[in-house]
Amino acid sequence: MGTDQESLELDSHYERAFLWPDVKRRVFQTNATREGVDLGSYRDRGEAEFRYHYRNSYERAVDVLYEEACRSSRRDSLVLPLMFLWRHLIEVSLKDLIREARELFFEEPSKPEAEAMRKHDLTALWRLAIPHVKLLGCNAPELSNLENIFNEIHEADPYADGFRYPFGRDGRTKNLERLPETMDLGQMNDSLRGALNFLSAGFSEVQRRRDFFSDYEIEMAREYGWPEPEELGRARRAYCEQDDGVDNGGV
Repeated sequence: MGTDQESLELDSHYERAFLWPDVKRRVFQTNATREGVDLGSYRDRGEAEFRYHYRNSYERAVDVLYEEACRSSRRDSLVLPLMFLWRHLIEVSLKDLIREARELFFEEPSKPEAEAMRKHDLTALWRLAIPHVKLLGCNAPELSNLENIFNEIHEADPYADGFRYPFGRDGRTKNLERLPETMDLGQMNDSLRGALNFLSAGFSEVQRRRDFFSDYEIEMAREYGWPEPEELGRARRAYCEQDDGVDNGGV
């Protein structure tokens, strides 16, 4: 006889199998009567919080899928979506960290930076992120470890389509041929979780410095009035570029 888990999986399989487009159904149904979710609560929030909502959603999905893969006897079938979610989460986090560091100094992205932000090259994004990370107080050995991780992902999936499609853009070359025949799922998860934790620390440092500067600037504004954002940005950057800088451990 099968296990209780196998019975549950079989029941779930038949529930899905008997669904059919025999009646008119909406994909995005409002007035939910079953499993309702709230898609709109973050739309009116600030840009940084809205970006965090996306990152947090993908991070939760990564955790759930990884835990399911570890429990499953068919974990091979979960690796591709798990790696796609991880790769996307890392890419979004890199892009958001660059954006939020720029916003800290009221700076617009340069032309090369704007071009890279429209693409999926993790190595290019990391090269853009490094000056911002160093400006936030980190110039440590972890940077080379992170570079190795991002290079490894980029070499396996340079266009962010390798974990989504079986063949490359020519329609013939099989994707992910540079990956080894086997891999350690736990090691993969630990490596990427460590990278994500580092980037998350960067977001915390941006917020901490934003709060630090804002408190000081409010006091100055009471006496001298508010300067232009560009002037504030230059003053913030100059302060961060000092050798002693803000008294922080940084990222």
